[in-house]
Amino acid sequence: MKENQNTKESEAIQQAFEAFAPLRSAWDANWAIYWRSQGKILGHMQEFARGWFERRHEATKTALELTESLGEANSPNEIMQKVQAWMAGSAQRIAADGLACQKYFVALTGLSAPSTASGETPAAKTSPQPNIRKGTVEKTVTEHAKAA
Repeated sequence: MKENQNTKESEAIQQAFEAFAPLRSAWDANWAIYWRSQGKILGHMQEFARGWFERRHEATKTALELTESLGEANSPNEIMQKVQAWMAGSAQRIAADGLACQKYFVALTGLSAPSTASGETPAAKTSPQPNIRKGTVEKTVTEHAKAA
């Protein structure tokens, strides 16, 4: 009797599995999109972090050069000029950090914008899409990218 019960349970599980076939294909497509996006996000994060570390190394190097050169200064005016030049470089690095951050966020927005605005993803065929006017998101992302 136990074997008969196991057979019935196996058949029920198989029927349920087959009933969800359309959903499984949609889920497969969604997971593929998800993992591709994850790969792109990691690439953008790596690029952002690499640039940030390069700027921090440059800041450390120029700060060391500044401190080593201050002892050789002949006047307070010369010290102020050296410090001012170092501060200008720091301000440029901070501005570069801001631009890199903006570029990173625009790239992340671009990953999600086509799927929600165009409705062309496999998931769009199986689930309702939000009421977004086509082209609005892409236009905004493009404008921000040009500004960067």
